[in-house]
Amino acid sequence: MTISHEQTPGPGSASPPQGSIPTTWNGIPILPDAFSAAPGVGKFMYTTHSTIDVIQNYYEQTMPKLGWQKMETAVGQDGGVQLMYYKDGRTASILLTQEGETVIVMLGYE
Repeated sequence: MTISHEQTPGPGSASPPQGSIPTTWNGIPILPDAFSAAPGVGKFMYTTHSTIDVIQNYYEQTMPKLGWQKMETAVGQDGGVQLMYYKDGRTASILLTQEGETVIVMLGYE
């Protein structure tokens, strides 16, 4: 199931998500300019117009403030980025993939 908004914020927009997109998922923040979301079992995917660099910086700044410890950052040959964090016995993964003019953000936890 995909949830979309009528208005799409521009890149780096500071406005909070509208409609049914939450601001966090299982303690992991969702970028403020998220404009569509698809929840799943153990994962949450959303789309943004922010660049991979902006998104990576957002999570690198925000996750430690929420008590998450950075475990690993991996950059793929296609420019995609995977960030791994640890907190309270849980592992959070954040996968960033460029799709045309947008970036797909896949959140997961164990």
